Order: sequence, then structure tokens, then C-alpha cells
Amino acid sequence: MKYEDQQAHVAVSNTIDILQLPRNDVPLVTGIYFLIKDEKVVYVGQSVDIFTRVCAHRAKDFDSFTFLVYPRHLLNLAEASYILRFNPAMNGSLPPQNFFFSLAQLKRHLGWDMRKVKRHIRENGIPTRRRGNTLYCVAADFLNMIKEDDDD
Repeated sequence: MKYEDQQAHVAVSNTIDILQLPRNDVPLVTGIYFLIKDEKVVYVGQSVDIFTRVCAHRAKDFDSFTFLVYPRHLLNLAEASYILRFNPAMNGSLPPQNFFFSLAQLKRHLGWDMRKVKRHIRENGIPTRRRGNTLYCVAADFLNMIKEDDDD
């Protein structure tokens, strides 16, 4: 069975009903959860116990949530991907992972000035995503282009 076939997507329309269930009646689910307000993702998080974690967010302003099941070793990468995709207002920075790099991280890693980093991205058509004032790219896309340039 492929991993994609094991993913589950569940939308919960009445969050309060789920959050008030007795603990023994709530399943233990590992994955990525999305807090939703007025049909818009306002927060993306990860947990090895999604329902308990969502309960901890009661003070946040959301009217429903949904989640995707993910294995524990992919949580940071999946959360970062969804934060960049949805750009939710209540999220701060990306979780630790080695997939998405900010341009500042690339600059430090390579010892380049920022103009050179931006020129390399532009000239090679590397896709970027903005999160607040920070621009991110897929590290492998960027570093593979450098390797290809070195191989020539």
C-alpha cells in the first residue's frame, strides 16, 4: 500500500462537540492539523495527539479544524509546507527542517552576498514562497542548481 493511500482527511464542523468528548473516546492521531475560521486556514500545527493539541488552542479564534494523518518523521516538513502554502495569520516561523531555506540561510550557508543569492534564484527560475517578510525556496532546488553549475 502506498503512503498516499493511508492519508486521511477529516473535517469537523462542530469543534466544541469533539473537544468535549471523554478522553477515552478520542482517538490518538499523529499528523498535521488546520484551525479554520470562516472557511480560511488561520493556523497550521503538528502533533502526535491532534485532538489533545487542538484542545490546547481553545483560546485561539477558530470555528472548525481538519487534519491529515502523517508519520512522525515527516511532521516538521509537512507543517512547513502547509504554512508556506496557506500563509496562516496565527503562525510564526517555520518548524525546524532541512527542506525550505530562507534566502538569509542560503546566504550564510554559501557565504554569498544577498544580491548573488537573488540573482541565482532569478536566473535559474527557482520557485520561492513568501512568509511575512521572509522569502523561502526549496533548498534542494537551489543547491542542485549550484551543483549543475559546478559540473559544467
